[in-house]
This record gives sequence, structure tokens and C-alpha cells, in this order.
Amino acid sequence: MIEVLARDGLAREMKWTAGRISLPTPNILFLRSKGLPHFDRGEGFLSSDGAVEGKFTLFSGGSWFLERSNVASPSVAPSPLATPASAADPSSPVIPPFPNIPAGLEAGPGEAFAASLEGFRSSSGMVLPVTGVYPPDIHGTGAELFVFAGALENSFRPRRFAEELVRLKEAAGYSRLVYAPGLGEPSHLAFLAYCGIDLFDSAPLLAAAGQGHKLLPGWRASSAERGVCHCPACESGGDGPEAVYSHNCYTALSELRLVRSAIRGGRLRELVENRLSDAWLVAALRHLDSRHYEFCERFFPVARQATSGMRALGRASLTRPEIARFQKRVLERYRRPRSAPVLLLLPCSARKPYSSSLSHRTFRGWIDRSGNPGAVHEVVVTSPLGVVPMELESLYPAGSYDVPVSGDWDETEMRILRDQLGRFISAQRYQGVVCHLSGMDFLGEALPPTAFSTGGQRATARASVEEMARTLSELVRGLPKVNRRQANSERFSSLSRFQFGPGGEALAEGCELQRRSNDWRVTDGRRTQLALLQHERGLLSLTMDGARRLLGRTGYEVEIGDFKPSGTVFMPGVLKAGQDIRPGDEVLVTHAGELRGVGVAIMSSSEMECSRKGAAVRMRHHISSKEGGR
Repeated sequence: MIEVLARDGLAREMKWTAGRISLPTPNILFLRSKGLPHFDRGEGFLSSDGAVEGKFTLFSGGSWFLERSNVASPSVAPSPLATPASAADPSSPVIPPFPNIPAGLEAGPGEAFAASLEGFRSSSGMVLPVTGVYPPDIHGTGAELFVFAGALENSFRPRRFAEELVRLKEAAGYSRLVYAPGLGEPSHLAFLAYCGIDLFDSAPLLAAAGQGHKLLPGWRASSAERGVCHCPACESGGDGPEAVYSHNCYTALSELRLVRSAIRGGRLRELVENRLSDAWLVAALRHLDSRHYEFCERFFPVARQATSGMRALGRASLTRPEIARFQKRVLERYRRPRSAPVLLLLPCSARKPYSSSLSHRTFRGWIDRSGNPGAVHEVVVTSPLGVVPMELESLYPAGSYDVPVSGDWDETEMRILRDQLGRFISAQRYQGVVCHLSGMDFLGEALPPTAFSTGGQRATARASVEEMARTLSELVRGLPKVNRRQANSERFSSLSRFQFGPGGEALAEGCELQRRSNDWRVTDGRRTQLALLQHERGLLSLTMDGARRLLGRTGYEVEIGDFKPSGTVFMPGVLKAGQDIRPGDEVLVTHAGELRGVGVAIMSSSEMECSRKGAAVRMRHHISSKEGGR
């Protein structure tokens, strides 16, 4: 039985129970066999020498690093050589020999292929090795653990590794465990978990010890080097292969605990970028980000707590899925306020949201002096997000990212900003553009020839902001006056469309906004609350009245059976989920077109499609047993 405890993108913290013992994941399977040094502090073992008492044990069916176990598969009568102490629990998982593709599948479609395919699907084993050619829906076999048998070989070919990994994850589904035999160095664990791999083994720890290498996160030290670690193995003073192997095991276990903590805290990507110490890790991450964005993005949350935020500290951060999704939605979903045809480009600020910073409060004061501030559309230009309309300043990741500021731009950042800004201006069709940016002359190619530049040497200097105000006054002269209520309503409409798609504009019709610190309360003009925008969450939270406005208009509906939800909706009650749903999304819970409640998606729609258990939606509001939902 598999229970998902926490999610962060493709990574999961889970509990796998087989028989009477459970194993937390991600985890390392420590090899147990005669002739190999033993490490007894692990939580899981891969054994050809009987069960490890009180510990989760998988039994080897034979591989390139362990001989066939003398413990029989649960489907085979126990070996007469197995003693009671080493006999397997009937429910204990056995890893079959691999590579182990059923005969006939390599041949391609035909009678032999069809027969093998049927046998493959009907396999009742708990563990299934997969390599080479396999059916696209292996999740139908009922196996709980899939062995990524080509992981070690493909790790030398990063592009192939990413391709095969994604192919396996698509076929196996989100709720199955994946084991990558032969991988498990401490420096690699964060990345492998980020890829959705749950189990590794101690083979690389043993191999490194044999070569005299002490493994550390992001580093290798000689076995003769003293004082690099305070683990029990190093403190004992030994420097032989067994002592070095023990050190490597302790290091890996410590890193695993950090990986699980990062998953729970939604910070695994930052840990991965911190651990990019091998060329193949960098290359494989780039392939996942660029070539497999469409697959990976659907599992990443659309909101995180502002206190956890996002640290975008290097080149690898520029292509992380949440950033790419934000950029894509700004270009494809977002529409500027109709009554704001004058674009004002502003620099970002260290403080978030931008409007709470001293610099942006200064800008706002001078914008108000233009005579028609509602006709001015403020957009922040920033790396790594590109362009951020001020209406979206509280949404993740715009509301909580952190970047190093040096005043220098590398070519990749400049290219991304030019591309984003040029496409944004082209799509939104402004009548006038004012660029109030300093030190960003490289953006000139993205600006229309008629654009005004007012940033000077320092955007917050008095001469600069005075020039900005004068230029804005000239551009808004003659435009229809836009009062504050109209401006707020239109900006909220743009925000709602960004979150819910084109149908989201219905939420803003006739609405009024009331600001409370960094939060916004949205009503229908008659004191009926429709939604709340909280900076801490970074998304609109709907009331039942707000949800009714969106019913049938968006791809953010989860259809359930005929029951009244409360608390949490679990997967057995889910019939269908909108394709746009990502973890953290605000969703409408419906039945046959009737609104039953509003809540936050725990899973993406892709996970809901292939899962049969687990929590799907955490309810916020729901109808009572006496209410109707229309």
C-alpha cells in the first residue's frame, strides 16, 4: 500500500507498506549479501541473504550487483534452503531478475506481442522491471514498484535519461513507486527525487568506497583525508574500504532527510540547484526543463506560501517550470485593463509585493500627478519572470521570489527579457509606452520606436520621476477619465482571467475592491463577498457566491458523485477533473452542473486521472445538506 504524504512537483514523500513494515520514501535500499560490507543503520534493504530483522526488506531476484536471492518469490514455494530466520513474509516484495522484458514485446506488434502484452498487464507481482519496449499503460498491471532498469546506463546520456524517465512516468502514473538501481550518490539524491524517483541503492556508495572516495554533497574527498566529516565512521578513525563505505552511507542518509524536508517545505528545486555539481545533472535538468516542460509543469503547484517563496539564484532557475508557466500565461491568458492604453515600465524591488516598497510608493505618488492615473498601466520588468503586470504582483511566484541583484545582466537574461517584453507589448496594443528603467538599455530592441525613456541614471531620482510624470501627463491628455472604481474593477478582471482563463472575467462584473494591507476583498457592490486575494497565499480564494459566477465557464471544476462534500474530497468520489487544474489551484466542486463547494486542489488533474485513492480537494466552502447548489 502506498500513501502520499507530501508533494513538490514530480517528487513525493510517501509511505510504502508491504506486510507489517513500512518504508518512507525517498529512500536508499542498502545492499545485503554475503561478501559485501554491512551497514545496519538504513531503513530499507535489498537482500539476497534473507530478511533484515525489523527492517523493510526487498529480496533480489538477481541483477548485475546481487546474486539471486535464496528467498523465494511469494508466488513460488519457499526454497528448502531458507531457514525460518531468513524466510520472506508472503507479502514481502521481490525484485525479479532484470532486464526482464517478457518475450515477444521486443518483436513489435503481432500475435506474440499481443500475447506478451496481456501477460504483462495481468502480472500480479508487486515489483515490475521495465526497460526497452513496454506498454504505454503499465499502471494497469497492479504493480506498486517499477524498476527503471536502464537508469544507470542512461545517466551517462542525459538527454536519453530525461526521455526514458518521462516515458516511464507517463506510463506508470503518479501514484506508483520508481526504483533506479545503481544510482544513489549523495550529490544526486535531490535531483533523482525531483525527477519522481523514489528508491535508490547503495551500489554507487560501495563503488566509491572501493575507489577510496568519501562522498559528500557536491564533493568527493580522498579516504586518507581527515577532518572532512563528523559521522560515526569518520570519528572512529578508520580509513579502510568498510569505514569509507559506512561514511558514504551516513552521508547519503543525512542527505535523504534533507531531501524529504525540502519536499515537505516545497523547496526541493532550490536544493537541486544547490547540488548541481556534476555535468550530467546540469544537462539532464536542462533537458527536463526545456524538452519536457509540458509533462513536468502540470505537477508543480500554482501557489506557495509567501513565507517559503522562491529563490532564483542562478542560470538553472531561469527555466524552472513555475517561471516558464508564469511567462506563458502572461503572454497567452493575460489581457490589459481596457481603459489603460499607456504602458509604464518600472523596475522591480527587493520587497514584495512591489507596491509595498519605498520605490514603488514613490512611483505611485508621481503617477497620480499625471492627471489620469487610471489610464496608466504599470508593468514591472524583472528577471527571471520577464514582465509582471502590477495586478499580478501578489500571485506566485511574482509575490515571493528573491534574486541576487548585481546590476549586471548575462546574455541569457537579456534575451529572455527582450523576448518577453517584445511579445507582451505586441499582444496588448498600447497607444503609448514609457520606459522608466535604468541600466537596461538592452531592452531597446523590444520597445516601439515611439517609446519614451525616463529612467535616467537612477529611476528613483527626483529628476527622473519628474520627467516620468511630465511624459505620462502628455500621453494621457485627451484620454477618457478613468475613476478609481473602474480602474480597480478592470485590473481585477485581468487578474481573474490570468488565474481562471478567459471565463474568469465573469467574476469581476460589477465588482468592488477593498484593500486591507497587502490583501484585497472583492464584493459584488452590495456587500456580498465574492473572493479574497491574500498575498500570503498568492491566489484568489472564492466564496460560494463567487464560484457561482464561474460555474461552467472555466477548466477548474472537479466533478464528484452525488454526495455533499465536507472537509476533504477523496479520489473514490471524483468522477472527472478539468485539464487546467494544478496543485494549489482554486477549484469548483460540482455534480451534474450543480455547485457543491469550493476548495483547493491537492493533486493535479493528471494525477487525479490515474489515481484511485488519496485526497483530491481540500474543501473551504460547501453546501449544507438542506441547500441546493444553483
